[in-house]
Amino acid sequence: MRRTTLEQRLASCRRAGVAVRAVTINSMASLNACLGEEGIRVGRPLILLHLLNGQTAEWIVRTAKSLQVIPVSSPSAAALWEDLAASWQQVRADYPELGEGPVRLLQADSGEPDASVRCAQSLGVPVEPVKENRLLRGSARIEEPARYLAATGLALQAIGLAPVALNLLAGSQRQQQADRTRGISHAVSAVCLTAALVLGFNGMTEVRRRRLLVLQSLEARERLYQSLRPEVRALLQQQQHVQQRTQQLERLANQVPLLTQVLGQIADALPDDVWLAKAECVKTGLVEGTLEGRAKSFQEVTKFLERLKTAAGMATVKPLSTNVTPDPATGKEVVAFVVEVQRPLVAP
Repeated sequence: MRRTTLEQRLASCRRAGVAVRAVTINSMASLNACLGEEGIRVGRPLILLHLLNGQTAEWIVRTAKSLQVIPVSSPSAAALWEDLAASWQQVRADYPELGEGPVRLLQADSGEPDASVRCAQSLGVPVEPVKENRLLRGSARIEEPARYLAATGLALQAIGLAPVALNLLAGSQRQQQADRTRGISHAVSAVCLTAALVLGFNGMTEVRRRRLLVLQSLEARERLYQSLRPEVRALLQQQQHVQQRTQQLERLANQVPLLTQVLGQIADALPDDVWLAKAECVKTGLVEGTLEGRAKSFQEVTKFLERLKTAAGMATVKPLSTNVTPDPATGKEVVAFVVEVQRPLVAP
């Protein structure tokens, strides 16, 4: 242990009003030496009885959660075993996880060879003496086993291999640090969760606001459409009528050359002694109607009808009437005729 650290601990004790008569590190060093002995598991409870002399001893109790050194002092060697038995009952009551032992025995000297037997009789539990030679390679003889164990424990502490650290608060400090780290992580998690919730709520609010704007725009358009619906309907009807008239005009414009051609062919088919007085035609995909005319003779009428079939390409030529009538202009007799004709617009 560093001297500065020891002085700090002593100063703290003095400020707290605790009188310190002596400081020993043999207990901790002996415990580390025993824990470092082969066959001892660090996680298992350990009860070490350290016989300092014929009138003084100390219990070193280590469990998974605590470490305690309990001194035992008696006025005589005979009373020491009685005090040890009483103190052992108190230790068992305070630490029920220790069970029935065994108790490991460490003697400061070898003055009493049957100390382990006597200890087992007084305590009523198995006693295992600590064998220092197990820590050495070979069979070297150790004259002062207690000091040897203390030196071994100090050496383990110096190289950082001691099972139990001198700072008994290291575990609690690590736990406190872990708790602080856990608390900070929980706080950071809570902040992140809150930020995520806030961002999510803002996003939902923004989406809702945009949906409301779109809905309002659609409602405004619907109201405008309802207000303009009669006018729109009238305009649509007018547009449809205009489209129909336009289509009719387009068809007429496309068919005018054909009509002109048909009339020209009829005119070419007229003989010199035949003339037309009236022509009525109806266009329904076909050119059909009646032709009224005058001729000087029946032969000229027959000749005209034949030319209508050949030269004009009429599909149907049907005479309706033929009679002799005086010409109003000259007073001579002429042949009046009426002919029904029919021809497709596109010649086959």
